[in-house]
Amino acid sequence: MDFIEGLPNSNTRNSILVVVDHLTKYGHFLALMHPCTAKDVAFKYLNQVYKLYDMPDSIISDWDQIFAIQLTPYEALYGQPPPIHMPYLAGVSPAAVVDRSLQSREATRKLLMFCLKRAQGRMKHFTDKHRSERSFQEVIRKVGAVAYTLQFPPHSHIHPTFHVSQLKKHVKNHLPVVDAHGASPKEPIRIIDRRMVKKGSQAVTEVLVKWANSFPEDATWEPLTAFQTKFPHFQP
Repeated sequence: MDFIEGLPNSNTRNSILVVVDHLTKYGHFLALMHPCTAKDVAFKYLNQVYKLYDMPDSIISDWDQIFAIQLTPYEALYGQPPPIHMPYLAGVSPAAVVDRSLQSREATRKLLMFCLKRAQGRMKHFTDKHRSERSFQEVIRKVGAVAYTLQFPPHSHIHPTFHVSQLKKHVKNHLPVVDAHGASPKEPIRIIDRRMVKKGSQAVTEVLVKWANSFPEDATWEPLTAFQTKFPHFQP
């Protein structure tokens, strides 16, 4: 559970309460008016989420300042901790249909948890290969651990807060060269990779090209035949 704040007003609302189910990734996006209280959030959660799914086993949040009382929305609303979910034990219900249904639900839940943890481990393994510590200067403020608010002109209509993955390090005197029309000429400097793709009924070779005066992430896939025609003297 988290908040998106500082949005332009829409029907007197300028914030969004985001609630995502950790298991199924199903999300709810609830409009709020900032500033709001823990009681406001609890009522919104009760009316939009609790009525559909009951109380979750746990709530993961960054403990926004509105939760200074260190209580979950359930505790703030009802004055007591939420009930603990107990897994169903086979044979507890005397009704055979109910017993089979609940056993099936528990089996499905265990399978989902297994697949979720396996997927999380796989995603973390591959993502960690591309992660690095980053910090930025000349920004207004840091929002959480992975976002920054930049200083834009007053008339700008772009939201100034960006995830760290959307930002690039500024390197002085490293601006791309442009022609008289403001366009940057593209000159290849290296072939990074090759691949075969299907276009229509034919297999076509494409090459991943690193361009001069550009960042590594700006490399593009180009058809090999068209690339050789445009740059006949290029030697990879």
